[in-house]
Amino acid sequence: MPESKINRHLKEIIDSMTEGLMVAAPDGTILMVNKAFEEIMGFSREEIVGRSCAVLSCDACAASRSASKKGWCDLFEQGAAAEEKTALVDALRQAGGNQSRAAALLGVTRVTVWHRMKKHGIDVRKLVTA
Repeated sequence: MPESKINRHLKEIIDSMTEGLMVAAPDGTILMVNKAFEEIMGFSREEIVGRSCAVLSCDACAASRSASKKGWCDLFEQGAAAEEKTALVDALRQAGGNQSRAAALLGVTRVTVWHRMKKHGIDVRKLVTA
């Protein structure tokens, strides 16, 4: 089945859900909502898509944002960390495990690559042999 047809069916499935669904970018920008979200929250797609999720005034997010260095709730920080780890692993694999080349691919320093490897528990020897 062509991807365009799958996407159309996926949109129909998402819009037929009774649970509200919102998809947001790592920076908190709302990318899409389904019909149930519109009904539950009282926002139309046109009103909400493209805006910050902070417009929803979530108590849990507000508490996390006030305590967070980056100003976003824990869900976005976890998503950003996963995205960072994926990019790092991809760069290290592409560079054959060479941290300096991976740093150049990512546009950061070798020291930054080393710190991120430590932060995410990445063993470059395991990446190269995998």
